[in-house]
Parts: sequence; C-alpha cells; structure tokens
Amino acid sequence: MRHRMNRESARSCLHCEVFPNTLFGRIGERVEMPAMLRSGQRTMRRNTVIHNSGRYPRELYTIYTGWCARSVVLQDGRKLILDFYVPGDFLTLPALLGETSFGSIQTITDAALCTFAPERLQTWIRDDERMRRIVECVWKDECRDAQRRMLDLGVKSAEEKVASLLLHLRTKLARIKPVGDVIEFPLRLTHIAEATGITPVHASRTIKALEADHLIERVPGGLRMPDIAALRDMACEVEANTA
Repeated sequence: MRHRMNRESARSCLHCEVFPNTLFGRIGERVEMPAMLRSGQRTMRRNTVIHNSGRYPRELYTIYTGWCARSVVLQDGRKLILDFYVPGDFLTLPALLGETSFGSIQTITDAALCTFAPERLQTWIRDDERMRRIVECVWKDECRDAQRRMLDLGVKSAEEKVASLLLHLRTKLARIKPVGDVIEFPLRLTHIAEATGITPVHASRTIKALEADHLIERVPGGLRMPDIAALRDMACEVEANTA
C-alpha cells in the first residue's frame, strides 16, 4: 500500500508546476527521488501553528499553496515576523542538517503542504552530493536574507523597511511565475507591522504614503507596483558589490 502511494505521489510530483521552484527542483531536472520520499499532503486553515520554535519537527514541509510566516514572540507579547514563505518554499530547513529552527511557523492563509519524513530526506541528502550542495546554497541564501533583515530593522526608516519587504516578497513570488507589476498579497497591516518592527498604525500611514507617491496600489487580492525602479530607490537597497 505504501509503495503504491509513493508511486502515485511520484507521478503527481513530476507533473507539479510548483516542483521546479522547490528545494528539490534546483537539481535542474525532474528526479523521482524527492517525489518518492513524499509521505503525503496536509491542508491547514489560516493561523494554524505548523512548527514550534526550538523543537525538532516530526514532519518536514514544502508549501504547495498558501503563505506561511516564521516569527518569535517576546515574553511581553511583542511579535517579530522573521520571514514569509510562499509556494515552493521548504520549511524548517535546519532540520535537514539535524538542527532545530529558531522561530515558530504559522499559516497566514489556508495552505496545502507536501509532507516528508525527516530521516528519509536526511539520508538521501547525506548520500547525494548534488543535494548536499543545494541545501548548503539555500542555507547561505537564508543567512543573507537574515542579514538583509538586520539592516532593514536596524537603520532604515518605516517607508524604506516596507518598500524593502515588498521587493523581497516580489522576488520570492517571481520564482514561481512571472509577476509583472502585480503580486499576490494576502498580508494584513498587522503582518506588515510585525515584519518591520513598527506599529499597525504606523504601517497604515506608511502604506498610504507609498500609495500617495504612486509606488504601490492596492488591488483586489494583490498589490500593484507600477514603478519598481522607484520602489528600489525608496528601499535604499545595498549595492551588490558591498553586500
């Protein structure tokens, strides 16, 4: 029964439009191994906690549909969102290296997640040099993103922080499909505030200021960015040769 389920899983994964944008899709070809290792798929409602900070996960996940966020909460209740995850993103990457993750992961929309057993994935990655290198590269990318977030939170103004966040999300979504000047945008003001270290009231004022400058426009279910170059100027991004 399990063998038949894995064969069916492999066939569905190899024809999945999200697969090329996953951790496994970076191999550059549609290989059967990750599909064979997939144990199933879970659907979760919005605001469901998937993983608690500091604990080793029983399952590993790739997002098929929906958005998630990784965050930490201080003793006094203040919350900081460390990053957002979109379809194709692999959750709890440190678990592949035998480590626990910093921050809890929660769905911010209804979501469908492809599930994997940690031990089976770890064995494959340990034995496959290509996948080891890919995991290392993705880990380095996440470390660079964390450094970028430190810069945003530490020295940028509210408008610069929000502009940088929007560009970061656009880059993540562009991995899935061409986005043009409109991106899917299910975030609420509280999400923006918790991701930038400002209050929801300040986040509202900042969004309105960016709209007044014609840098963004809220549309049904999404966000339009009519002038990406101007938004990058507003974000005050670090030059590549100084990163």
